[in-house]
Amino acid sequence: MSKILFILNPVSGTLNSNQKKEIIQKLNKVGEVRISNQAGHGFEIALNAINENFEIIVAVGGDGTVNEIGKALINSNAILGIIPIGSGNGLARHLGIPMNFDLALDFIQNQKSNFIDVCFVNEIPFFCTSGLGFDAFVAHEFAKTKNRGFLEYIKITLKSMFQFKSEKLVLNGAELNDLFTLTIANASQYGNNAYISPNSKINDGNFEVVKIRNYPFYTALIMVIRLFSKSISSSKYVTIQKFSEVVIETVGNAKIHFDGDPFTFETNRLVYEIQSKVLKVISAKV
Repeated sequence: MSKILFILNPVSGTLNSNQKKEIIQKLNKVGEVRISNQAGHGFEIALNAINENFEIIVAVGGDGTVNEIGKALINSNAILGIIPIGSGNGLARHLGIPMNFDLALDFIQNQKSNFIDVCFVNEIPFFCTSGLGFDAFVAHEFAKTKNRGFLEYIKITLKSMFQFKSEKLVLNGAELNDLFTLTIANASQYGNNAYISPNSKINDGNFEVVKIRNYPFYTALIMVIRLFSKSISSSKYVTIQKFSEVVIETVGNAKIHFDGDPFTFETNRLVYEIQSKVLKVISAKV
């Protein structure tokens, strides 16, 4: 049997203390469990685990936890596993990993794996999506709240609709003046089955650039329906193109999100690029 390490982020999702204790008991029956206590700790644990010859290193948490642990495994012999207990779980959903904890734990032990691409923004890796505009604004607002979960995210999103003001971006030298949001999509969805780039393949050596222009407020519900029905690309306000590298310039320091987490650069220039098939993951599909 493979040597498995589970890295648990205890603040992911909305689990209570009793549920977390039960999770740890179940994980201990399959492999070793280590707790990530603060930002960056999961990355350090994963690096040490590679040196200790763990064959499978499992992120137990949300997309932020997956990002932190997964980036330590790029170009290594270790395989990334995911047990999703976060709010969105975008990468896990794209890879066909069960959302039920017990089923996901069984899935890890089946050990079916595939190689996936990894995207980078100014050399910082991400696996699912990154973006500017409205999506980034929501991510920064969501990070300010203590509450977690899908309903809280919806609440913040609705509030942000009345606060957000679009700004000019320059994409590969072309000005974008009427932009609501711009997403770099390695995987097909943000999370919670919200498909921003329904046809994205995570192992094709490209990412999709999804441009959504400002649209009338009365069409917002239709846009949401399209997002969850995998038909966002059919909207006249949406353009999707494949790239392997893009350069984006913002007005002022770039405020973005990647894999759901907000980030502000001390520069207005962003270089997005991709490395093909450099991370091995346990998955049902790619």
